[in-house]
Amino acid sequence: MKKTVSFLMAVIVLFSLFSFSASKAQAAGVIRLAGSRFIVGKGAVFLFKASGFGKNAVKNATIFAGSNFHNLNCTVKKDEDLITCSARAEITQFAGETGIIHLAGQIFYVTIPNFAEATEEEGEEGEDTGSACETGVSGADVTFRDTTDGSVFTEFIPGETIEEVTADANSDPDLEVLRIGSLYCGSEPVEGV
Repeated sequence: MKKTVSFLMAVIVLFSLFSFSASKAQAAGVIRLAGSRFIVGKGAVFLFKASGFGKNAVKNATIFAGSNFHNLNCTVKKDEDLITCSARAEITQFAGETGIIHLAGQIFYVTIPNFAEATEEEGEEGEDTGSACETGVSGADVTFRDTTDGSVFTEFIPGETIEEVTADANSDPDLEVLRIGSLYCGSEPVEGV
């Protein structure tokens, strides 16, 4: 009888520990990748929409690129439900490649932005210049799944607006659009490469 009571108590304690840790994890919520770009003076910057996370949850964030882990400096803006993570400019040596970000126990696959993608966000006297590119072509990185073989890849799609990029990305019936990134100045894909 004593063994049965001890066993039941152990099971109850074990279940209560699991339920406590599960509810704590659910309180933080889900993080969603909102975009990435290169900002002069900061380096590669990755934006995430999230709520319920504090600075301790994001302090050990890393990005895996070029067969190594690189530290990310992340800040939480609770009033905007935003997490901003930046990597040193050296990460751009892997520009265009896929990086894997580890942030608050979650994993994100990102395309590492290039220094050439940096654009001025404001013109003279604070006027908004939008996505106009002085050099290169305006567009966005689009992640596709090929419905014929299941492969996933990311490609730069030119367009002056997200609507133009979206229309072009949805033009091939064999490709399913998984994600469309933010507009930036890039270069046209070279045919045959």
